Amino acid sequence: MKLKLSPHAKKRRKLMKVTEDQIQRVVDDPEVTYSQTHHGSPRRMFVRGPLAVVTDDTGTRVVTVIWHGARGRDNTGQPLLFMRLSDGS
Repeated sequence: MKLKLSPHAKKRRKLMKVTEDQIQRVVDDPEVTYSQTHHGSPRRMFVRGPLAVVTDDTGTRVVTVIWHGARGRDNTGQPLLFMRLSDGS
């Protein structure tokens, strides 16, 4: 199903240099999904790689787009992502 992006999601998409096709792929084929219903409006988060898409509870209206695991930005504006370190085993 074709997604509808909120005005905020459109701004975030442009800022992050992410295409609507990339957003659609995350929702259509996520690696991980989360649900939230206990604070405010129900939301769903779809994650694929470093990209996360937050939608309404129907999964059809995009509320925002974020870098999953980001902990800030470097001096070029790219996200600083958490890295999983090997425990050596």
